[in-house]
Amino acid sequence: MLSDARIFAVKIFDEKLATYPSILAEAIYWCINEKMNIVNLSLGVARDDKKVREAC
Repeated sequence: MLSDARIFAVKIFDEKLATYPSILAEAIYWCINEKMNIVNLSLGVARDDKKVREAC
């Protein structure tokens, strides 16, 4: 069976495994623009961030 599914790996972390909330939000918007149906985020955040919340 052939599938039209595509898998993307979107890297937003560097050597420290830390990033800014604005970069996370930008990555989420990139996924939306690429028409992704499912986005699995394996991460944790220390506090609520308006940009990330709006992107979600």
